[in-house]
Amino acid sequence: MVALLILGAAFGYQAPAVAATCDTPANFNEALERADSVFVARVISVSDGGVSAVAAVEAVWKGPDLEDTVNLDGGDSSDKVSGLTRTHSVGQRLLVVAAWSRRVFNDDGCTATRPFTGSATDIPVPMQAALGTDQARVPIAAESVEAGSEGSEFPVRSVALGGLVLVLILVGIFLVRRAVAFRPELDERDFAPNQVAAKPDLPPVPQRRVAGWMSGRFSRSGRDQLARLKGDRKR
Repeated sequence: MVALLILGAAFGYQAPAVAATCDTPANFNEALERADSVFVARVISVSDGGVSAVAAVEAVWKGPDLEDTVNLDGGDSSDKVSGLTRTHSVGQRLLVVAAWSRRVFNDDGCTATRPFTGSATDIPVPMQAALGTDQARVPIAAESVEAGSEGSEFPVRSVALGGLVLVLILVGIFLVRRAVAFRPELDERDFAPNQVAAKPDLPPVPQRRVAGWMSGRFSRSGRDQLARLKGDRKR
């Protein structure tokens, strides 16, 4: 009985000290008003027995814009009995109500941080007055990705445009080669190397006739030569 009384006296003595040290707000909404930052986050890694943690931010409810990950400091790692130190666990989803200090959020046992379930972007109506807003914000990194999503289409569009241009060039080359292959007045030397094209079997045309016809178009002597060729053909 004496031992139990001693233990009870010891615990009874510590409780007021904890409450006085924490300076706990009267209610949760008051804690929201006094907090430097309020956000929803999921713990992704812990160290120092869970006192220090890295959390992925899902949405910011109050305070400055945050990056996609933040550091949480649960307090004194050597003091896990008094209740002043908070320990975190991987996968834990929290509504962090904390003070910000040198890139680390003070998230010890005196803060109003609590487990959180539900949508991170929907601020409950009872909390909106204390937070001064009804709009949640996504982390900075997530915003930059969304803002750059339109810009990220630029390489895709460039590749698509380049492919279209290449197809048009190939189609143009095919049509030109095909047109060249079916022009009977061209010589075989006008065909591209290794180009196979069927030429119709035409009767041989005397070179003299062709020469006479060509020259007859441009000179009198050519016309005379053409007349002689016609006379030879009649004979």
